[in-house]
Amino acid sequence: MSNSRRMVVYAVTAFHRGTEYGGVANIGFRPTIQERGGERLLEVYLFDFNREITAMMWRFDSSNTLRPEKKFENLSDLQAQIMKT
Repeated sequence: MSNSRRMVVYAVTAFHRGTEYGGVANIGFRPTIQERGGERLLEVYLFDFNREITAMMWRFDSSNTLRPEKKFENLSDLQAQIMKT
């Protein structure tokens, strides 16, 4: 699989209006959440952030690959893995 098609989880730093936020980003198909055949997505979880952001402009640095995308047994296991990052 070429790098442009890899399903990967990254450690990210997000920048918005002069503020920096740490988090994780997944590029893939969300295998724990949805069945096969779904749409490939970019999904970002920001630590210590709880606001609506759909209409904001962001810049992300994703140079740190954490692991390939994988399916967890349940949503709680996925959330626990995110918090270990």
